[in-house]
Formats: sequence, structure tokens, C-alpha cells
Amino acid sequence: MNARWTLRRIIPAFFVVMAVTTLGVAARAGDARFTIPYGPDLRHRVDIFMPDPPKPGMRRAAVVYFHGGGWTIGSRVLNHHIGRAIMEMGYVAVLADYRLYPFVRFPAFVHDGARAVAWLRRNSEKYGVGRDRIYLMGHSAGAHIAMLLALDPRYFNRAGVPMHAVRGVIGLSGPYTATPTRTLFRPVFGGLANPQVARPVAFVRNVGPRLLLLHGGADLSVPPKQAREMGRRYRDAGGEAKVRVYPGANHMQLVTSFAQSERWRHPVFKDVKSFIGPPSGRRRFEGIQRGSRRTIRSLELDRQ
Repeated sequence: MNARWTLRRIIPAFFVVMAVTTLGVAARAGDARFTIPYGPDLRHRVDIFMPDPPKPGMRRAAVVYFHGGGWTIGSRVLNHHIGRAIMEMGYVAVLADYRLYPFVRFPAFVHDGARAVAWLRRNSEKYGVGRDRIYLMGHSAGAHIAMLLALDPRYFNRAGVPMHAVRGVIGLSGPYTATPTRTLFRPVFGGLANPQVARPVAFVRNVGPRLLLLHGGADLSVPPKQAREMGRRYRDAGGEAKVRVYPGANHMQLVTSFAQSERWRHPVFKDVKSFIGPPSGRRRFEGIQRGSRRTIRSLELDRQ
């Protein structure tokens, strides 16, 4: 997320996504449910894709996905191909919208993400999801939201979600290390007394779930060095992080690569499925380190 990351690049890219993914969705039968409210705002909506209708006793893994768009544009509807791809993997996909600038500013959209996860946990039996088998995934701005949820416990604490509920985070082309108040998106984050609270990398000592950071080697919007630095610093803090940079991939190709017709370009689908593992399997969770409290106290949110 630097000076080259502009809406002039992001807005046309969404039309590309619409064209590519509409023609190349996964053709597998399943159970899909749309426009389900998880909160009071019109943007508090999720669409759910399930490989099979839920049955009593099901504890399937679920992936909560946050779309990109520079915190200013975007919709879950443009990412239905990702929901179908996750469903094809055998998991439950929950595509969540969140409020956007200029209607809200940081950290309101991160709180929306926490609210969506809390809603899923409350309704886990209804959709056949394991309450503690939730993965977060996001693209670009959505990856920023997912990473803050996993590493800064104040969002989940406020929403009543235990940190161990999230088993892993998958970041696609995410801005993890830049200071947003120094970019063209500073109005979205304006007024912060401490801009560090908006940087996921500032919370790496709050070691939590496993991370999978996927990035395009030809990404001119968010340089791949952000994924590399985030992964390195998380591992240095004692966490588990895997970074993969796809040569030649641009900012939006990590989204379009979920479509069946585009999977040959980059193995994003395969890497995500391998990271999560069996739909009903178990993964060990390390949890938040006790030694992280000093970091948590030093970074106070100044806007609720």
C-alpha cells in the first residue's frame, strides 16, 4: 500500500474480476444462502456457500472472507466465485461485507469483521460449522482487516469471540506493514493519535494462529515485500507463517485465480486448500502469548 496504490487502478480491476469470475466459477452443486444479516447496518450482510446442507453434529471448517477495495469500494457479491471455490474445497464459505469510507473510518470496518465472526459462532450449529474451526481470509484491504482481527485481541474481546476460535489467517495481497496515514488512503485512517494501531505488523508479538501470506510478484499496488516482512517478523516473534510469492502475478490475479478457468495461472486454490487441510480435521493452535500484554497496552485505539 504505497503512493502507487490508487483508486485509478483498483476500480477498473473490479470490472476485470466481474468478467473473469462470472465465466469461470466452480461448477459444483451445494447449498448457498444469500443476504443474511449479521448486524443492523445494510452493509452487515453475509452470503454463505456450503458443500452440503447442514446436519446435526457437523463441525466443518469455515472460511470468513473479506473483500478488497481500499476500504472504499467492493462487495461480497463480486466474490461469489471465491465462495464457490471454498465450497468446492469442502469448507463452508462466509463472504462478509463491511461498512466503507466515507460512511465510516478506521477502526469501524475491523469491528464489523469481528461482529461477523461472532455471528457465525452463534449460528455455528445452524450451518454445520465448528465454533473453533474458523479461518479468516481477505484480499488487499480485506487481508488487512483479517490480520488485525487475528493479532489485535481488542476487536474479538469487544465482540465476545475467544482468540482460539480462529485457526488460521490467509492473506491475499495484503498491506500489513505500511503506515496507512502516509498513503493516499489517509482519510480512511485520519485522526489517529497513534497510526501504529492500524498496522498489523505492529502486533506480531501477539502470536496467534498460523498465517498463509500469498502475494503476486508483479503486484504494483501492494509490493510483495510487505508479505515477506510480515512473515519474517511473525516467525521471529515465535509464530508460524508461510509466505508464497507467485512470479508474474498482479494485485487482482490472486482473486481471479479462484475461478476454475483461471486456476492454471497460479496455484492459489491448491495452496489455500493445503493450508486448511481436511474439512473435518484438527489443527493445533498455539494461542496468544502471555508476554504480549505489554504490546497490547501500548497501542490504544483512539476511535471506537
